[in-house]
Amino acid sequence: MDCKSTWKTELRQYLASQPFTHFLTFNYKRPLPGGVERRFRTVRTNIREWNRAVLENLFGKKFAKRNVNDAFMFVAIVEIGPLLLKEHAHILAVVPQELHNKFELNAPLLWQPKAIEHAEGQVRQTFQPDANLKRIYDLEGVVNYVTKTITTHSDRILFSPEFRKT
Repeated sequence: MDCKSTWKTELRQYLASQPFTHFLTFNYKRPLPGGVERRFRTVRTNIREWNRAVLENLFGKKFAKRNVNDAFMFVAIVEIGPLLLKEHAHILAVVPQELHNKFELNAPLLWQPKAIEHAEGQVRQTFQPDANLKRIYDLEGVVNYVTKTITTHSDRILFSPEFRKT
């Protein structure tokens, strides 16, 4: 087994050991503008904004204090395709049992992606939202699916705690 497949196996084992309850896919109906890094920054910014909206929806305005132990957390695997292909992100989320219904009703609606770069004085362009949400019943299968394109250590994996200070 080479280093790449060992790393991928270890990542899959780690993710399959977590108590994820929900699986989301965030799609962009049109290709994002710019090169690979700009498109990734756009997706990362959109996920950060979604995270904040979800936290406020689930825990109220004082979500930083109420979610201090990461009762809600997620891992996002971002897939940036070749130029002119559509980017998307797969999210594995841990949602407290008592918040499942609220999360399922609101999380897809809170995905309102916008372009990060715009002309000065112009309103940020909103992309047409497309979010799919499902409860996880086969975590190992979901983990294998969301990690299918990962080949090396990747900065395309986002962990929700990294958004605490940004």
